[in-house]
Amino acid sequence: MFARSPLGACSSLDLAGTREHLDLRFRVREGLARRSLFTFLVIRGAHPAFLKMVGSKFLDYDLTELSGLDFLGSPTGVIKNAQELAAEAFGAERTWFLVNGTTVGIHAAFMATCRPGDTVLLARNCHQSTFSACILAGVDPAFVELQVDQSLGVAHAITVESVALSVRKARADGRRVTALMLVSPSYYGACRLSPSACQARRSASLGLVVVQLSCTPLLAKLHSLAR
Repeated sequence: MFARSPLGACSSLDLAGTREHLDLRFRVREGLARRSLFTFLVIRGAHPAFLKMVGSKFLDYDLTELSGLDFLGSPTGVIKNAQELAAEAFGAERTWFLVNGTTVGIHAAFMATCRPGDTVLLARNCHQSTFSACILAGVDPAFVELQVDQSLGVAHAITVESVALSVRKARADGRRVTALMLVSPSYYGACRLSPSACQARRSASLGLVVVQLSCTPLLAKLHSLAR
């Protein structure tokens, strides 16, 4: 995602009073959402303490793809507007919502940015779905050495030198290296999206795929580093 606007600049897309907002309120008021098995089970299974915190009506708006409530695969209404609001909040040019967790996002990123036969630089402690993404996209992994904290026994960030070395080795073998994939922060809280790492991938003309599943990417500064 690329920085475009200040954090939280969402006022230009106020949904209040729009047709989509009215559609949501109409379905909740008329109880149409409860005809969906999914919504019925969510409301019935909610913990009393959670309902006390958010209010009894909150989960009425946790709706599935009922008629008139847009379609995630090709949004044109309320989901499209929500994605535009999210992009402004995240400081991104474009935001897509996904289902089935980080796995789907990684699969989509690899298949959108890589060609069959490409090589992608990975850390060995990357997200498990990265390997199935390589298979689906038809790309080969080349692994980058990580800094290891010997006192704690955990791996931290990659270095500029390790990225440059991996690129040289892969290209010397005749491989077409096109992207660098990072998980930042790591599962131990180490941030890998550093200016030096981003400079290294720019110098090598690599695309950058960043998985931020362990944080909320609300800092525009992080996205500006990736440009």
